[in-house]
Amino acid sequence: MFRIKEINVVELKKRFDENFYFTLLNVREHQGVEFAKIKDHEHIPTGRQPIRYEEMDKENPIVVMCHTGVRSAKVCQYLESLEYNVRNLKRGGVNARSILVDSTGPRY
Repeated sequence: MFRIKEINVVELKKRFDENFYFTLLNVREHQGVEFAKIKDHEHIPTGRQPIRYEEMDKENPIVVMCHTGVRSAKVCQYLESLEYNVRNLKRGGVNARSILVDSTGPRY
């Protein structure tokens, strides 16, 4: 069984607060990105990963996020198979962030 590395929204906030060097990869569709914006992220929707993955730096840690953490987990599996250093934003993705970290952010 394939096990991906994970990070939760509180740990993600800490990385931002401490200026940890990483890429936040948002794999939601354009409508989701516009509805619930997150600062400082790269946007490559799930379906575009096979043709755009090379835009990311393999040496740079990447946190992959979506609405709930399901699509991002699939993208993590794909990118990890290509030897990228990835972690999935688990347990609710953007939705959990709006609940636990930034209650001013919209939920959907």
